[in-house]
Amino acid sequence: MSVKNDLFWLAGFTEADGSICLHRFKRGDTGHDRIACTIVLTNCDPNLINEIDRITRRFIGIKMYLLERRRPESKADVWATNWQMTVTSYADCYKFLKATVPYMRGTKRAIGCLMMRFIESRKMKSETCPNNQMPYSDRERNLYVKAKSLQERGKDKKLLNRSETKDDALYTSDDIVRTRDESARGK
Repeated sequence: MSVKNDLFWLAGFTEADGSICLHRFKRGDTGHDRIACTIVLTNCDPNLINEIDRITRRFIGIKMYLLERRRPESKADVWATNWQMTVTSYADCYKFLKATVPYMRGTKRAIGCLMMRFIESRKMKSETCPNNQMPYSDRERNLYVKAKSLQERGKDKKLLNRSETKDDALYTSDDIVRTRDESARGK
């Protein structure tokens, strides 16, 4: 397979069996808010997990953390064990998204773009802020809120139709995420 085909496959796998999320929590040592980036790919097939590991190491240059989970309550043996591939560092999340987002088409593409903007903003601040003391800007908090709203699930969550995934339906001002079709048309 070519590099591009492998990245197409990984992007599709991420949209189907992956999670891209920004989440907020309080740091235990300081009690301050922290916004973290996480990408998780989960599957029960060890061959697919090995393929993800090969692609992310060889073509993206990152090593994802592997966790094996066994669920004894599972009735089917095939579902009893699954594996999670996880990446949490800003740098590695950015590399993963930079390589895969161009090939995504759904909501995870939009979340990935928002996460990349968030990471870019944090990186710019880290270059100018001494001792890594970087409070979150309003823009960074807005990126988090937009990504979080796209991540929500539940009975009240409706499916996004094509018009709702267009730029102006989800984003405002400089936070524009273009769909693949719009990029191709030059809009």
